[in-house]
Amino acid sequence: MVADTLVKARDRIRLGLAAYAGFFPRYNQLVAEHGFGGEAAAIVAAWKSGEQRAAIAAVSDDMIEATSIATT
Repeated sequence: MVADTLVKARDRIRLGLAAYAGFFPRYNQLVAEHGFGGEAAAIVAAWKSGEQRAAIAAVSDDMIEATSIATT
């Protein structure tokens, strides 16, 4: 993801990562197994309770850096 600022680039990635980790159990497991167990648990719990914003907010910058490319 390319944006004017790194913050904007990361924010644009968050929804996609939250959706994959929240809706697909296998992706959630992979995220957890790669050191993001807290994020994985928070994302799936938020989606299950209908809290989309909380799920998106649970995607950490470290998780983005480990799984995606965000730059200016």
